[in-house]
Amino acid sequence: MPAEARGSAAADRRYDPLLARLEPQDRGRVGPQAAVPHVLVGARELSERVQATIEVGADPIGIAARERSLWVVNADINAKRGSVSRIDPASGEVLATIGVGAVLLEVAVGEGSAWVSNSADDTVSRVDPSSNQVVASIDVCAAPEGLAVADGTVWVVCEDDGVVARIDPATDEMVDQVEVGLQPRFVTFAFDDIWVSSYFDGTITRIDPASGKVVAEITTEQGPQIMEEAGGLL
Repeated sequence: MPAEARGSAAADRRYDPLLARLEPQDRGRVGPQAAVPHVLVGARELSERVQATIEVGADPIGIAARERSLWVVNADINAKRGSVSRIDPASGEVLATIGVGAVLLEVAVGEGSAWVSNSADDTVSRVDPSSNQVVASIDVCAAPEGLAVADGTVWVVCEDDGVVARIDPATDEMVDQVEVGLQPRFVTFAFDDIWVSSYFDGTITRIDPASGKVVAEITTEQGPQIMEEAGGLL
């Protein structure tokens, strides 16, 4: 999408109550009509009591928990720059508000840093938790969104280019790209591999992080988004 149109990306996400559970060895089509096990349709109604409401920046959209903190991405789609709120989970206090790039979408924490995707800037910001300062702004592919940190590498998906890219934390440079499906949104590390969800064509791409090669492409019933490993399933 054109850079000027990316401000709507944060508001355009649509989450469906369809949940597909994949075995790590699954291949092919996955969905309510698929002849494979472990497919659930429906959403669990949450009944937990709200313990606190914490004021952060405008348009909060992404969150990560690590370095004894919650990191909340504030897209602030009507501003030139967004921000990241760092929160003490014990007290609920906002410890820092860190200005980063334009139209933030996701944050991941690892390799001693917080990494933030700036969709409208085509950059990833690296934040040092010891100083709460941006220490690097890394040029990547077009419209970066989901992030994952694994085995000494930062992975970022770029929706407009249809790729997942690698960032080397030692050099703060993008060093490689792997083609995936159309409009990739999220990436996760599970079962020793990298998994990328592509919303438009409804696929999940499995990548061997050592070789950077695609080892499987799984078709889902409809646009997949966030993925998590739990109980031996994805």
